[in-house]
Amino acid sequence: TALLYGAMVAATDPVAVIAVFRKFRVPEQVKTIVGAESICNDGVALVLYTTALTMATGGTVNVPAAAGHGALEVAGGIAIGSAFAYAAWWLLRARAAPEYEVTMTIALAYIAYLAADHLGLSGIFACASAGVMLRALQRRNDHVMTNVDAVDHFWNATAFIANAIVFIGTGLLIDFPRITHEPALILPAIAIVFVSRAVLVTAVFRDVRSRLTAFLAGMR
Repeated sequence: TALLYGAMVAATDPVAVIAVFRKFRVPEQVKTIVGAESICNDGVALVLYTTALTMATGGTVNVPAAAGHGALEVAGGIAIGSAFAYAAWWLLRARAAPEYEVTMTIALAYIAYLAADHLGLSGIFACASAGVMLRALQRRNDHVMTNVDAVDHFWNATAFIANAIVFIGTGLLIDFPRITHEPALILPAIAIVFVSRAVLVTAVFRDVRSRLTAFLAGMR
């Protein structure tokens, strides 16, 4: 049960924070780490959640085998996403129009996720690697995907809306009587999350400003 809870709260969700980052002079290292942490945590947390759920519901799990399977899910998802991104990049050569490029990136996200998930691999890592690979290929040849700003604006807006829906749904499901009924569980859990977050950012960043920024970016 503890592992299941840990998997559920492991993922950070800094979509709104990253949008704010773009308006200020936030160091590139901080933006990269905060964004990459969110993506990687989502993928790893989903793999851990499925394993912990099996254990919590009375199933048996071979821990070394589960760890190996989790690593395979991540690596396979990355490979699938990268392969589909390369195919999408070639298709994007056909036409240079904002609506075409936006539609192609939407198709890439869904196809990469569904293909990886169908093969028992990580769909989240497939999506993430597809985006990273597509941008890397675009930078190698800027004559393909000439409307990058339009694509970025679309995905920023989409991510913000999806993030808002998730938080609204979470708020509607919160059971306040249960929170006040079990303060001995709730308050220590919050304190532990804060402390572990502080330890993590201290280990990653050296300057105080970056530590504070990353610490707050991971809070919910």
